[in-house]
Amino acid sequence: ECVESVINQDYEFIELICIDNSSCDNTYQKLTELKSKYSFKLFQCTLPGANNARNLGIKKSSGFWLQFLDADDILYPSKISHQVKLINNSKIDVDFIVASRFHKDLKQNIKTVIPSNNKFIGILESNFGITSSNLFKSKSLIKLKGWDVNLKSSQEYNLMFRMIQNKCEFILDLKPLTLIRERGFGQI
Repeated sequence: ECVESVINQDYEFIELICIDNSSCDNTYQKLTELKSKYSFKLFQCTLPGANNARNLGIKKSSGFWLQFLDADDILYPSKISHQVKLINNSKIDVDFIVASRFHKDLKQNIKTVIPSNNKFIGILESNFGITSSNLFKSKSLIKLKGWDVNLKSSQEYNLMFRMIQNKCEFILDLKPLTLIRERGFGQI
C-alpha cells in the first residue's frame, strides 16, 4: 500500500527509492517483487535505524524535493502535486513544508492533526508536521548533513529545529493528504 500510494501520485515527475533497513521479515523479497512490477530504485541499508536509511535515500536521490515515507504510512494521490503547487505559489524561497495529516489509531479511529503555525511552539509540543507529511528541499538537507543517526526518536523535530537554526524557510500545508497508521509494535 505504501509503495502503491507513491506510484499512484498524480504528479508526473517522481523518483521512487525504497530502502530496506535490515528488516527481519520478507520485506526485501516483497520490495523486489514490487520493483519488477513498478521499476524503482531499491537499496539495502545495513546500518541500523531509520535515519541511516533516510540519509542513504538522500544520497541516492536525484530529486529537488524529498518526500520520506515510512512503510506503514500512505500518501493520498494529490499529495505531491498539491505541495508543489503551494511551493510554486509561495512568495518565499521554501526549504520545507510543514503539513497536516490524518492519524489512524489502533482502534481504526481517524483524526486530523493540524500543525502549529508557530515554529517554536510546534517543535516543543511535537506538533510541527511529521516525517511522512512534510516535504523537504534536497539541498537544504544535504547542507545540514541529513538526519542525525544517533537519535532513536523525535528525529524530524531535531531536523526541523536545525533547519530553523540555519534560517531555512517553511510554509504550512493545512490540507491533510498523508495517512499515518499507528501499529501495535515496532513503532518509535
